Amino acid sequence: MWIALASSLIEVENRAAQDLGARSVDVVALADGELPQLLDRLDPQRHYVLTGGQALAEGIDLLRARGVPLLYLGAPPGEDTPEWAVLLHRHATLRIDGEEEQALTALRRYVVEAMSAFERPSWDEYFMRIAHVVSLRSNCLKRKVAAVVVRDRCVIATGYNGTPRGAKNCNEGGCPRCSSLVPAGHGLDDCLCNHAEENTVAQAAYHGVSIKGGTLYCTYSPCLHCTKLLINSGIEEVVYNAAYPLGERALLLFEECGVRVRHFEGRVAMRSGL
Repeated sequence: MWIALASSLIEVENRAAQDLGARSVDVVALADGELPQLLDRLDPQRHYVLTGGQALAEGIDLLRARGVPLLYLGAPPGEDTPEWAVLLHRHATLRIDGEEEQALTALRRYVVEAMSAFERPSWDEYFMRIAHVVSLRSNCLKRKVAAVVVRDRCVIATGYNGTPRGAKNCNEGGCPRCSSLVPAGHGLDDCLCNHAEENTVAQAAYHGVSIKGGTLYCTYSPCLHCTKLLINSGIEEVVYNAAYPLGERALLLFEECGVRVRHFEGRVAMRSGL
């Protein structure tokens, strides 16, 4: 939650800022011209109240473009009201007038409602986002892929594609197929990289963790080889984000063997460029 708070009376603005600051809200006093750079630095997961009338007035178009609500405290502007305060009052999302304590109570009520207005990711989105973060560890040159096994809404195993434990990483020249840039679907027998699903199953076995009855979230649908491995490992459901180019036969095999398969279509790709 980010909001901008303004008043033509500096003592009212300061009192309101102090009141919110004592209630787990970060209050940021703006200097002139500081708003554009500041908005890019703020943590989107934290609660901020931006103050500083002149600076807010200068950045009124930016506030509106970024969807930051503007609250104006105090009576409507009079003849002696500064021009910047008149501008802020005109464009305010909410104008709070009245006695000081009444105004503060109304302000707190608005802030609590704004802090409560957020969307939690679904379980599918939550675990698929984790899978995409795991993919950032992949050292494969061709495609960064990851998988996460979940049981009872708890992650029990993860894996990403890359060369075997102890071998030179793919991005360091460990896999001749990847470094030679052969066409897609060719030279697969020369690839030294384990697939993400293989590494996930292997990681679970390495640590003595059963994945029977689990759900596998993967950034790409499994290939035929990994499909057979997952079926025999006891995976009951597969949720994939993007379709593997050679994966149609694999999806049919899942169906034949009673493994549920779902395509998650949400946009959760991370900065890995997936």
